[in-house]
Amino acid sequence: MGAFSFWHLILLLIVVLLFFGPNRLPNLGHSLGKAIRGFKQGLNGDDDVAQQPKESLDAKPTTQALNQGTETSNKV
Repeated sequence: MGAFSFWHLILLLIVVLLFFGPNRLPNLGHSLGKAIRGFKQGLNGDDDVAQQPKESLDAKPTTQALNQGTETSNKV
C-alpha cells in the first residue's frame, strides 16, 4: 500500500498537466534543469570566482584611482 504504482505516476502527470497546462511544461522543465545544473556546480565548487587567478582578486588600486580619491577629498 505504501509503494507507488504505474497508475499513481500516470495520475500525478495528469494532475500536473491540468494544473500547469501544456504551454508551461517546457518552461518548467528548462527552469528545473538550470536549477539542478546550478546546484551541482555549487556542490562541485565550479564558480567563476574560484577559477580566476589569485592575483587578479588581490589587485592593488592604481595610482590614478588613488589620485582621484585625494582630489575629491580636497574639494570638500
